[in-house]
Amino acid sequence: SPCSGGYTNRLVRADLPSGATVLIRVYGRKTEVLVDRKAELRTVRALGERGLAGRLFGTFANGFVYEFIDGTALGAGDMPGYSADIAVHLAVWHDLPCCDST
Repeated sequence: SPCSGGYTNRLVRADLPSGATVLIRVYGRKTEVLVDRKAELRTVRALGERGLAGRLFGTFANGFVYEFIDGTALGAGDMPGYSADIAVHLAVWHDLPCCDST
């Protein structure tokens, strides 16, 4: 089923017979001029391996498949209740050596 929220990609959720759920990300046309797709894949893979994002299951010519993590998008009104937790988690992410451009 299609998912909303992708600005440069098409996102599709797939519920598999095994009970697993994956997200399929298909890159939008010419979005490689905006997004470094190799760096994106390195980051997605590294975060998934560390349990900080969905695990990467595979790639294809114009996208990838990764673990779907159920959740709810926060709105601006939700931020005061979560801002401290978000800051802590972002600090952890930004301190990871995996997510640089090298």
